[in-house]
Amino acid sequence: MRRSRWIIIFVVIGLLVTLSSIVFYMGPNDSTDSSGRPPTLLASTLAAKTLIQSETLSLPPPTSSHPAPALTPTGQTPRVLPFLIVVELQPESPTPGGQLIWILNPSHDEINLGCWALHSNTTGLTLTIEPDLRVPGGATALVIPRGAWLGVTDQIQLLDISHNVIDQTPDLRDDAFDDQIWFRNSDGEWKFGRNQFNMKVVQGYMSTQTPSGC
Repeated sequence: MRRSRWIIIFVVIGLLVTLSSIVFYMGPNDSTDSSGRPPTLLASTLAAKTLIQSETLSLPPPTSSHPAPALTPTGQTPRVLPFLIVVELQPESPTPGGQLIWILNPSHDEINLGCWALHSNTTGLTLTIEPDLRVPGGATALVIPRGAWLGVTDQIQLLDISHNVIDQTPDLRDDAFDDQIWFRNSDGEWKFGRNQFNMKVVQGYMSTQTPSGC
């Protein structure tokens, strides 16, 4: 009887020692969550996600060097604006006359250049195109002034009906009076010389007086 009691005591002591060793090995933070990861690993993952979200949402405001992108509705065709293609800065002789302007309509649609204007930075004159100058897509408007209006050196601006600057030339100069013109080549650069243009031309007039209907 006494021998059996000692056996039971030794077994109980052995079980207690084994349990205490297991608890000491696992430690207080070695449990796992529902995903099977220890809490310390779960906490690190959540911290990383929070950092990524904060970096993604806290974007700096747009600046001049990094402007915000412009959004264009899907399927919308960008507007194609007319532009200056030829400037006859001086006529063939010093006698008033010439100083013609060619304006290209690069779009596929007809545009109405009536009541648009052209401005000379040298003389300060602004000439308004007479109403209802309709230019088919791909065609050119030849606009004739009713009098001299450009300087020997000049910069010409194309203004829409609200007098917004749509296009302008660089500083151009012509003191030869030999019927040469300034024209825009296929690269968009302005060249001085003689050139032939094979395109449909619509003729209109412009004057310093605001035409009736504008």
